[in-house]
Amino acid sequence: MWKSIPPCLRRHKKKLLFLGGVVGGIAIMNTYLKRKFIEWEAQKTAEIGDQLKRSSHFEGTMMTCDNVFLTCAPQIRQVVCKNIDVNQVVKQVSTNPPNKIQLWEELKILVFSQALGEMYAQCMLCILLRVQMSILSGYVFMTRCTNNTATEQQQKYMSRIEDFMLNGITRLLTRVRDAVEKTLKPVKLQHSVKLQEVENFILSIQNTIFAGNFNLLQDVSCYLMPASSSSASEDDFLENISLETKDVIECQDFTRVLQLCIDSGISSLMDRLAECYGILSDGRNEFVNPNDYSAPFAKLIPIMHNVFCQHNPTEQGSLVHTLLQLEPLNNFAANIYEAFSQKDV
Repeated sequence: MWKSIPPCLRRHKKKLLFLGGVVGGIAIMNTYLKRKFIEWEAQKTAEIGDQLKRSSHFEGTMMTCDNVFLTCAPQIRQVVCKNIDVNQVVKQVSTNPPNKIQLWEELKILVFSQALGEMYAQCMLCILLRVQMSILSGYVFMTRCTNNTATEQQQKYMSRIEDFMLNGITRLLTRVRDAVEKTLKPVKLQHSVKLQEVENFILSIQNTIFAGNFNLLQDVSCYLMPASSSSASEDDFLENISLETKDVIECQDFTRVLQLCIDSGISSLMDRLAECYGILSDGRNEFVNPNDYSAPFAKLIPIMHNVFCQHNPTEQGSLVHTLLQLEPLNNFAANIYEAFSQKDV
């Protein structure tokens, strides 16, 4: 029996070699595929872990951004009231001076400039905070830099929000006031207006702000971005991140989202004006729909000013909270963060 095995092996030598090659190849391929599967599995696990870290980091960034905006909202009110001082004119009107009509005309411009100026400033600050913090957080996540130099650079970058608060809002209020005066100056104080007509005035003011050589949407970076400083030009990080921020601010997506924010602001402002018309119609014995009620423009002005002063900019239901929950704005911030958190910096 054993003697027949060697001749059998010699006769089937090629077949056995081929079979051995096939079995060996399968074994090698199996080992290779197992190793590749383990590597792929480890890579996917790392990617999922990285995505979870990125998601958690972004959520923390947005919470910080929300808190900063809620802190800045009352400061916006202070800046607006300081630059557009209605109380001084109100005091003069209360003394019944000879130029009372002229003062009321001025009061008409100031009250609308205050309300609209605060609304535009809130919209612009909210989107600016979203952009800056998304870019900076993306950089931080990518580089993992936490040394003193990096922290100082990050603080300098975010401190440019102060420039908008101190200078940008002032320039914005000048632009808004000019547009308000151009639109409302022809409107007589005794002219009886409905809520819809007031909304048309506000939309006309917006069209004026967005038109001409000083189009707010086209020149928005002039209001939001500070002038280049020597410290920024000497620091590569600050110079690069400032240029990238300016690129984001000047892109079409930014303009589209800012327009959506302003639309929400006008809607919020119209809710306040409907509240004013509700107060004006309270003296009637029967229910009157605020949309159907008309009142002399002069009667609307003091009530609108009182509603503006009594309204807390950070209360629930205010424009501030509406902006924080605006989905296109948050999606825009998420896209910015995603881009910069994966960027080779």
